[in-house]
Amino acid sequence: MDLQLAQTQVMEKITELLPDGIICCGMTQKQTQLSVESNADFGQTVLSTTLNLKQLVVKTGNYEISHDCGQFVC
Repeated sequence: MDLQLAQTQVMEKITELLPDGIICCGMTQKQTQLSVESNADFGQTVLSTTLNLKQLVVKTGNYEISHDCGQFVC
């Protein structure tokens, strides 16, 4: 895992696309459902979403809302 490379690639794509919003999701090999993150770590700062995540993903069926973004690259 190359955290610096991942950050650079994500920021380049955001700059290119200029999206209205970004939704980060977590997934591991062992996981069987989508995990939508309610927050993100940005150095010493925790950024929290203002979106109603349950309303956003309720129709996907197999999901969880995570309040612990962990220390891995999304």
